[in-house]
Amino acid sequence: MKFMLIKGTFHVKGRQPDGDTIGFKAENKQNWAEFESRFKTRGQGIKTNRAGVLSIRLKAIDTLETHYEGNHQPSALARKATDFLLEEAGIKEVAWDGASVASAQDETHGYILSRAIDKSRRPTCFAFAGNTERKDGELLPLDAEWLKNSINYKLLEQGLAYPTFYKAMLDFPDLRKELANIAMASAEAKLGVWAVDKSRGISIRNKEQLEQEGVIMPKLFRILTEYFKEHPDGMDRFHSWLQDWNEEVCILPSGNTAGLHEVIEKKGEEIKLTVDPWEMIFRPRHLPR
Repeated sequence: MKFMLIKGTFHVKGRQPDGDTIGFKAENKQNWAEFESRFKTRGQGIKTNRAGVLSIRLKAIDTLETHYEGNHQPSALARKATDFLLEEAGIKEVAWDGASVASAQDETHGYILSRAIDKSRRPTCFAFAGNTERKDGELLPLDAEWLKNSINYKLLEQGLAYPTFYKAMLDFPDLRKELANIAMASAEAKLGVWAVDKSRGISIRNKEQLEQEGVIMPKLFRILTEYFKEHPDGMDRFHSWLQDWNEEVCILPSGNTAGLHEVIEKKGEEIKLTVDPWEMIFRPRHLPR
């Protein structure tokens, strides 16, 4: 299966980039119409602003949340991932105003490989800095060696992102293996988040504690954040709530399917993943029955 190569520039001024999301403008805006036609984006369409800039979401990785529905994970490591992304994209002299970039030397050249958009109408992609001799708009296969030049891969290599695979990655076992291997190596070396990761056991009483101490897989952070929106008074109902969340996970390498409530364990106030991030492929969430 092939990805569409789209050349363009990276943009952050007036935006809220984080470690896995950044602004991007295609050199040829007609590529988006071709993209939508080829990959049947469910009629939602690519969402750009008046200047033609849109947000892209780096595929197969997740960095600590900086502003998920007004909530965040511990800020030092979250900002470190953002800074690394901007540095890799060649963006310099970044000045922040809270969560937004007030000024920067951006509009640096790069390109993406994508074949899908997410529910927020952002292309999910592998992003690369600099130029390429390959043709803009071309459909191309992505191999493991090319993957290693992506910003996605480099964030995992530095231990600044968690591997997070969704159903589409079932079609790319070689890429998934490469991403899993570099994540495992970073975890073994205790780089970045892996030096303090609590995904295998964190005691949580409320949302405030989660924001202060929650160096955990961002997927788990988002689930806990959604729970606290409904139950701010504590964790007593978490297990039954999670069963109603009704999301499936494919466990590797066996390929067995489990409910999310079967891979997130609760004992007292402790919450933990029972499976490592690189061993899971998440399937789209079903609505509760």
